[in-house]
Amino acid sequence: MEKQKQAPVVIFGGTSEGRELAEYAQEYQIPVVVSVVSGYGESLLQESAVVRVHTGALKEEEMRAFLLETAPKLVLDATHPYARVVTEQVSSLCAALQIPYQRILRDPSQTELEQNNPAAGLFLADSIEEAVEYLKSDDRPVLLTTGSKELEKFALDPACRERIYARVLPDSQVLKKCEELGIRGAHVIAMQGPFSTELNTALLRTVHAGWLVTKEAGKRGGFAEKLEAARACGVSVIVIRRPVQEEGISLNEAKQLMNAYQTSKRQEKKENPLPDKTSETGARSLSLIGMGMGGGRQLTQEALEVLMQCDVVFGASRMLQDVKEWICGKQQEAFYQPDKILDWLEAHPQVSRAALICSGDTGFYSGSGSMMREIYTRWPQETTCPYQVQVYPGISSVSALAARFQIPWENACLASAHGRDCDVAELVKKHKLVFLLLDSSQNLKTICQTLTAAKLGKTRIFAGVRMGYEEEQNICGIAEKLTDQETDSLTAVFLERNEE
Repeated sequence: MEKQKQAPVVIFGGTSEGRELAEYAQEYQIPVVVSVVSGYGESLLQESAVVRVHTGALKEEEMRAFLLETAPKLVLDATHPYARVVTEQVSSLCAALQIPYQRILRDPSQTELEQNNPAAGLFLADSIEEAVEYLKSDDRPVLLTTGSKELEKFALDPACRERIYARVLPDSQVLKKCEELGIRGAHVIAMQGPFSTELNTALLRTVHAGWLVTKEAGKRGGFAEKLEAARACGVSVIVIRRPVQEEGISLNEAKQLMNAYQTSKRQEKKENPLPDKTSETGARSLSLIGMGMGGGRQLTQEALEVLMQCDVVFGASRMLQDVKEWICGKQQEAFYQPDKILDWLEAHPQVSRAALICSGDTGFYSGSGSMMREIYTRWPQETTCPYQVQVYPGISSVSALAARFQIPWENACLASAHGRDCDVAELVKKHKLVFLLLDSSQNLKTICQTLTAAKLGKTRIFAGVRMGYEEEQNICGIAEKLTDQETDSLTAVFLERNEE
């Protein structure tokens, strides 16, 4: 084994989590050694003075020597959830060598997978062998997305070999393995993820798949996108469940542990440096961060940077839950009333950086507006305000919904029925295209009933329900056909008047 310099942190895994931790180490100047199995895994990492890469599979004694040589103070196991042998080997060696060890847990899928549902085309398997048995029930083509490690268990079964289309990493050793197993030509799909629902759908249709085989790989493994594509194509899905329920920490918690080994000042990202307004002005900072349509994934990189620098984060419980990945270890206060927040900050002068997570689109019936009004009331003169206030908008509901349905919205009338009176029929009569935020009382069902009663039943409906969340639903139709459509209160809709 090539001699490795000592490092305070060792990361095992060529996974996306491992790569993200390596990038974090580079950005925050934390010396690490990353251990990956393949040359392809190495090619995805950028070595530097602080990030070193060891390539090659390690047997138990080799791994022991590797850990003794690198002498880490922390080992992070970011290997694949199904790499049980490696995880058991790393954890047992760390215990024997008395090295602190943490298993990085992949975000679980939100999809309910408690039992088989053949009617819906869902089959759960506890092993590769059980999955193969399911495939023997017919002769439909199979899109296999379980990786290359267990490929032979599928390919060596005569009932499956000729039907398999294997999606694998574009690695020379993996492609050689496919060739040796008799999987060749169009039956090999060599691609690097992540894979969108649209791409999964295209692949399923291209190979005329009747089956999709996947591991229960969570968000980072694109699990939800695979299931959604399979449903769209009417394809049966076999899910190979995770071997055991592991104990461990989140990716963000791992980053917090790594911070203890930072050796120098963080490297600022040149393309988007975040100004330190607190140090410039001497004022305390108060950041108003818009969630946009919701779900946490709509925050901008700039907003995430701000969150990671904050001392305390305010917001409704749902908002804090949505951004929990980025505020782990931060002080959290589950309230959002402007007067209460400002009173709290006044009572805690040691807090220099605070953030408020605001629902919806900043500037459009958002909590950010209420906070700004309260600040102007208390400090009418900007120079007397003790806070440097900055607003960070997320991806807006109107732009996101328009993108979902490919609707130009430059001429749309923007309005809200969320907690306020709104004459929907009158709006549609005056404007060809109307964007509305709905709530539980004025929901999609009541809006469609109102339009139908006003002889506007042919109005086209484009609705997004819980946009940005795993359970997002998009609905398209005409008002008179959707008068019984029940939806969540977190719904946005475009109403397009039919001119016919």
